[in-house]
Amino acid sequence: RNNQNRNHHHHNPRDSNIRHQRALLATPAALKMTISDTNASHEDHSLMLLPPSQTISESLTALAHSTSRELEVVWDEIGLSPEERADQLTDLLLAFRSACEQKVKSEREVCENYRQMIVDYKEEIRDTSMALKVEADETLLLPRPDPETFSRSSIQQGHNGPLLSLQDEVYTLEVALENIRNVAQVAKKELQRCSDSLVDNHDALGLEIDPKWMDVESDLTRPRIEMFQEKVVELDALVNTRTSAVVQLIRDCQELLDAMRIFDEPQTQQGANSNSNKELDSKIMTSLFKDENKNLRIVSIFPTDTCTGISATTLDDLTRRISELHSEKRRRKAKLGEMGAVISELWEKLHVPNEEQR
Repeated sequence: RNNQNRNHHHHNPRDSNIRHQRALLATPAALKMTISDTNASHEDHSLMLLPPSQTISESLTALAHSTSRELEVVWDEIGLSPEERADQLTDLLLAFRSACEQKVKSEREVCENYRQMIVDYKEEIRDTSMALKVEADETLLLPRPDPETFSRSSIQQGHNGPLLSLQDEVYTLEVALENIRNVAQVAKKELQRCSDSLVDNHDALGLEIDPKWMDVESDLTRPRIEMFQEKVVELDALVNTRTSAVVQLIRDCQELLDAMRIFDEPQTQQGANSNSNKELDSKIMTSLFKDENKNLRIVSIFPTDTCTGISATTLDDLTRRISELHSEKRRRKAKLGEMGAVISELWEKLHVPNEEQR
């Protein structure tokens, strides 16, 4: 939500046309927009935009007066009848009313945008201060008074002096937010880094993660950050221990699979190389690699199509598989012993010389 609020806050609610118009009205001196012929010399033939010291009504009155005189001159030249002039004036007034209504609507939307920004900023100050466990400036969080009932010359509802404009209040809140945002940003970044690491380690180990390790918003204090960091160290150690155990099991399984030539056996043969073990055996044979120091490493701590990973399920499967392979090795040794005894007996009966037996 805070990210959405920040994106909204940085959006300027005034479009370029509004800014341009206000820039014109803010000019210290009166500006003239000539609407008559460029060669006209009469003062009545120009439209005045009065300086901001004049009221809006005076500016509009001057505009209407100037326009009416211009139109009277043009209509006299054209020769319009009173009825035709009335029709033209009606169209002009309707267009002017529509423009005024649109302008008022647009400015009300700007006003509402500022009001919403103020509400969002105050909520962000309150939430962020709470997360940082610092005291927020309560004078900034007071509800905004109704400008129609607010006295600009007295102290009311915790406000000193005149009521701040919406733009001024937004700026004041942005200044207040700047510092706590910077502190919160650093804390959130570190908490998010720790949280991501914990999520990865839990996934690799096949463990359920406690939801509290996913919360990087509600508490941004130093003790909270240190708790996350300690948990990361703990999980990293557990991952390393599990990885070492898995690597040793995979290595032992590889040696037994190679020694017994399990992959050379026919597809139909059951026992140590049954279909239920083929996928696991295939992963076992491709899960390790040697690093630049000739040390065995696991390809990935996460399970893939060609790697076992290090999850608790993987540890159980490898432990079971190594037990099956050892049992199969003992069975084969016993079988070879029985077959060797039978062969020796046959050699004796056939009087096969020792040299040939060797």
